[in-house]
Amino acid sequence: MPLRIFKSANATFIENTEAPGLFRHVGPGFSFNDLFTSPDPGGYASQIYHYSLADEVPINPEVSFQAPIGDQEVWAAGVTYFRSRTA
Repeated sequence: MPLRIFKSANATFIENTEAPGLFRHVGPGFSFNDLFTSPDPGGYASQIYHYSLADEVPINPEVSFQAPIGDQEVWAAGVTYFRSRTA
């Protein structure tokens, strides 16, 4: 099942792309770190989707989404490791 995960300032939502526009609120057990380090990210996301709050709701279009990051390093494109390290 193809899924998309969205993060806002207040919550994280997961969307089944087979029902676009309807989102489930992801509970506190979800972690982007766990998703990114999982040996099966798709399986992890599916498990989170199935155990999320089952009410699928539309999201207010004025919600500002944030980058889906955890503790991993984020690098700018075109910057060498040495230059980034010294910055």
